[in-house]
Amino acid sequence: VVLCGGSSRIPRLQQLIKDLFPAVELLSSIPPDEVTPIGAAIEAGILVGKESTSVDDSVMIECSAKDILVK
Repeated sequence: VVLCGGSSRIPRLQQLIKDLFPAVELLSSIPPDEVTPIGAAIEAGILVGKESTSVDDSVMIECSAKDILVK
């Protein structure tokens, strides 16, 4: 799970998500303020057919108002 935005820095929110989804790891290697632009860049790469291992290993799932990237 990748959290984005300022609210993702709230320790209580992080703990609630960990409690709700114990089998899921929160990815903290991407700064929360950079998650959206990085996701947009990955989506752009997928849409234009860019061949890259970072894009090839990713799947974009459009199942809600927000896109979800599963890697």
